Amino acid sequence: MPRLPILTSANRRSESAWHAYISRVYHQSIDGDASVDLNTFGWFYGAEAVVQTLLRDTPCLHVCTLTVDGPAYDGTLWHGNEGPEDVHTLGFFVARAFLEPSRSLEACETLEVLHVQNVDWTSAEVGVSWYAQGGSDSGVTAELQRSRGIELGVPCTDRVSKFGIARRFFHAPGSGVFLSCRQLPKRGGRIVVYRKRTDFASWPGDGGQALSNYMDSENIAMIVITEADYSNQRNVIGGNPRTEIIVRQAQPPPPSDWWGGEPENFLPGLSCLSDTPIGLGSSFTTGLNGTATCACVPGTHLNCDGS
Repeated sequence: MPRLPILTSANRRSESAWHAYISRVYHQSIDGDASVDLNTFGWFYGAEAVVQTLLRDTPCLHVCTLTVDGPAYDGTLWHGNEGPEDVHTLGFFVARAFLEPSRSLEACETLEVLHVQNVDWTSAEVGVSWYAQGGSDSGVTAELQRSRGIELGVPCTDRVSKFGIARRFFHAPGSGVFLSCRQLPKRGGRIVVYRKRTDFASWPGDGGQALSNYMDSENIAMIVITEADYSNQRNVIGGNPRTEIIVRQAQPPPPSDWWGGEPENFLPGLSCLSDTPIGLGSSFTTGLNGTATCACVPGTHLNCDGS
């Protein structure tokens, strides 16, 4: 990715196309002393005119299709090749530095995220919502970190969206959608942060039932894994880690197997995640600082397009 401008009120005319992009994504303009550094973004919406111009007019700039085994380097533009990471019709991730596991991350106020519906995979997110960092995923806001993904987050692509009790997001700075760390469906639950899945004493498994039961037993509302590389499930060496953000939904886990509950693609709110069984309707905000009301339009990806 080439060096992009830092937007301020002083360059509103000279960088008018990027200012229009920010207003479209964040539903606010850049005024006063505010500034936006586009070089920190881990997600861009590909259909917007200024992004199309960037891709067309920058020599050798290319969006890579990566799997979980495909390495991404700082500044790599990418999307996955299947499932929720295949976001090529919506945009692309940019690999950035990962979030660092820390007490401050456990005490986060918001995370900027991306969540994309995939009818084959979101049915597997009953009980939990999964976000992966897509650019560092995902990207929703949850999401975030350097994604090599969102729901958001979304990653390059392992079956991380599972039936059960959580919703998956990409950590995706640049998405314009923020997930509140303080307005999660499991009220009073903890936020726990790990660098790798192997840092768990015992990974409970991807299935919604296993994850939801584990989160309930440990009073966990959200799990953030800053550099998930799936090495606990497959022989991955060096690959394409992403940040996973797993949120416990409001609905109870399935009683006996992971095929219970109500997946988002069967509910009216779709990827807005606003329906009562999911319970994330009041968890999202927008605006340059994540403090403006988010009005999501039901569809295939989490958005604040009604704001």
